[in-house]
Amino acid sequence: MSAVRCLIPRLTPANTVLLICDMQEKFRGNIQFYPEIIAVAKRLVQACNQLDMKIIATEQYPKGRSFLSPLHLCAIWYFSSPLPSLRSAEEKYGAASAILGLGPTVPELELSKQKVPIFEKKKFSMCIPSVSEVLGSPKSVILCGIEAHVCVQHTTFDMLDKGIGVHVVADAVSSRSNTDRMFGLRQMEKAGAVLTTSENVILGLLGGADHPKFREVQKIIMDSAPDTGLLPAAHL
Repeated sequence: MSAVRCLIPRLTPANTVLLICDMQEKFRGNIQFYPEIIAVAKRLVQACNQLDMKIIATEQYPKGRSFLSPLHLCAIWYFSSPLPSLRSAEEKYGAASAILGLGPTVPELELSKQKVPIFEKKKFSMCIPSVSEVLGSPKSVILCGIEAHVCVQHTTFDMLDKGIGVHVVADAVSSRSNTDRMFGLRQMEKAGAVLTTSENVILGLLGGADHPKFREVQKIIMDSAPDTGLLPAAHL
């Protein structure tokens, strides 16, 4: 009897890079399950660091256009808001301030402590020259961040075009709406990406309990990852 060929490529620490897409401060309060997404991404960072893996992060327009006045910001937000649920002047101004920049990466990930390089970008995709230079030629990337249907999706398509396997960590990816999130995930899967979970990825990288870092990594995933609303949204 012939062996069954595995269509999903296996992950190995030596040939895999973790990509963290635009997990920035100004998204707090707008992204579905953002605190939980951050918590799951932190598990990935900790595990990949234990396994001495390369980690790369980006920030979308972190500084913005500082010359805009508060009046300009409110006007822009009022006439172009994609979030009709924001009705008060305070909410509109807070969201419009993103035009001044989306801020730094959330501190919970402790990327500076891990000495993770962070690259600024304006393109949706993480595939910018500075990232590509550090990325090298991995067989696969593990991708987490926001938003699922925009920057994460564009990064996925570009990586696949380069012949790099993409493992999208569904419980570490989100958008402002679960509808956009789920259809973004579906499109990435149809394009050839592997949809997976944080624990699946981490245990896959270990390969077994005989890995020298097994006990250290086991402590990271001892408690189950928080619920990120995937199951209810899966019925969309």
